[in-house]
Amino acid sequence: MNQTVLIIDDSPDIHRIIEVRGRDLDVRFVSALDAEEGFALAASERPDLILLDVDLGEGTSGFDLCERLKSTPVVRDVPVIFLTGEGQSDSKIRAFDIGAVDYVVKPFNHGELLARMRSALRTKHLVDMLAECANLDGLTGLRNRRYFDERLAQEVETVRRHDCALTLIIMDIDKFKTINDTLGHPRGDQVIQALGQVIQRVGRMTDIPCRLGGDEFVLMLPQTDTPAVEVVAERLCEAVRSDETLNRLVPNGVTCSVGLASTSMLEDLSADALIEAADQALYASKRGGRDRWTAYERGRAAA
Repeated sequence: MNQTVLIIDDSPDIHRIIEVRGRDLDVRFVSALDAEEGFALAASERPDLILLDVDLGEGTSGFDLCERLKSTPVVRDVPVIFLTGEGQSDSKIRAFDIGAVDYVVKPFNHGELLARMRSALRTKHLVDMLAECANLDGLTGLRNRRYFDERLAQEVETVRRHDCALTLIIMDIDKFKTINDTLGHPRGDQVIQALGQVIQRVGRMTDIPCRLGGDEFVLMLPQTDTPAVEVVAERLCEAVRSDETLNRLVPNGVTCSVGLASTSMLEDLSADALIEAADQALYASKRGGRDRWTAYERGRAAA
């Protein structure tokens, strides 16, 4: 269990003490001496636990930083343990009210702190396991619609902040209803499973394959614009046509229709607009005879 602990405290001595005492925890420690550095590291490292000082010096409050973390989607679920010299009840109540999981008063007992850290890390691991299961499609093992919606929103926000590209490839199986009607639904499920394996095989390491439902799949390609995605789309179509498992499951073979759209082609940058553009391109592939890919161009879908 390789977990990361972020320490945000303005005292270098606290960092050294925790890192030395915590060597047996089998975690990676990351350190920040002020609020801004701490927030930046939390966003980039996505730690499993944050140890946060209440008084970060120069009038900066750990309470304010905690509220900022809890309002930021990518880190809001990271557990926070406050480390503080303040033992008043009001401070403890405020800490728990804004989302902390624990509150340790300095000077702390090292064994007690480590026990509290182990408990928080163990809970975080179990929560992550449950979240992973909730985000997986039971039939294919790919990410599901729930994960897709959440991840797409994050990636669109990244595009807004960094002016990079994001492209979606949406695809479905041609005449899938006929496959179900003639060969049976169990065979249809096997076809969906096999197609999921093809998509995983063709996609790059950075691509994110998801099953949206039924026979509809999506491949999310962060920081990738249309020209590079066209190569992936062509490989997908060819891989489906030639896949041995699919050809064994369906005597006449399996083909798919594919639509792709990039944020660079949108007038309105939003998750809904990107999905709608990719859907339009997919329908254009259907109208064009199936077994092909179509790229969305500004204002229209063009094969």
